[in-house]
Amino acid sequence: MKHLIVSLALVGFLVPLLSSAGSDEEAITALVKEWESAYNNHDAQQVLACWDENGVIASGARKTPLPKPKYAEYLPARFDLLPKLEVKRIQDVRVASDRAEATILLTNYPSPKANWRGRTEFQLTFSLLKGQDGRWRFVAWDY
Repeated sequence: MKHLIVSLALVGFLVPLLSSAGSDEEAITALVKEWESAYNNHDAQQVLACWDENGVIASGARKTPLPKPKYAEYLPARFDLLPKLEVKRIQDVRVASDRAEATILLTNYPSPKANWRGRTEFQLTFSLLKGQDGRWRFVAWDY
């Protein structure tokens, strides 16, 4: 009987932890989809809403780090060169407390104005932070 009580206590402790990790992964997956949709609709405000206020966004082939306000200025030109992107799949989501990483397979579809032709498929890893409000936001990415 004593073992049964201890086992039930452990299950009662572990189930919320497991469901929390699952809900974090679901929230991060939803954020990635929200970002993809906002980008494809050229909704700069919604794209920026996916990023933490202190986020630093690497941009271009040289991965120039841009703080969020500078990225906001750059985003309309980005939409012009890369009007569409597609998240092919979310490969991995790792959560550790209030920090996480999500690795995705992404395809870019450039416009005729771009200085390269054809779609580009590559791996991108988002670094995320869970805010005081419980919402996940991007803080950085690497590609």
